[in-house]
Amino acid sequence: MSLKLVPPVMGFLSSIQGYISHSDIEMSASKKVLWFTVWNVFFATVFSGSIFHQLYVILDLREITSKLAVAVPAQVKQRLNLLILFIILGIA
Repeated sequence: MSLKLVPPVMGFLSSIQGYISHSDIEMSASKKVLWFTVWNVFFATVFSGSIFHQLYVILDLREITSKLAVAVPAQVKQRLNLLILFIILGIA
């Protein structure tokens, strides 16, 4: 899904959600876009980082689960500060 399509889709979802005023629809759509962006960036960086940094793991299929079990949590720990920053900026 292209990032250009996200705001109109979220605006449509917010309009059918039951809000009457245009400002409520825009506020709801903005929150939805923010959360979509946060989770999209967080999961994209975690999974792409763990896969690209551990590319040799894919070549050895016997140990892929044990290697990914170590690599993914390591990437999550590194990217957790980014997620916390997005959450703080979204709430402020």
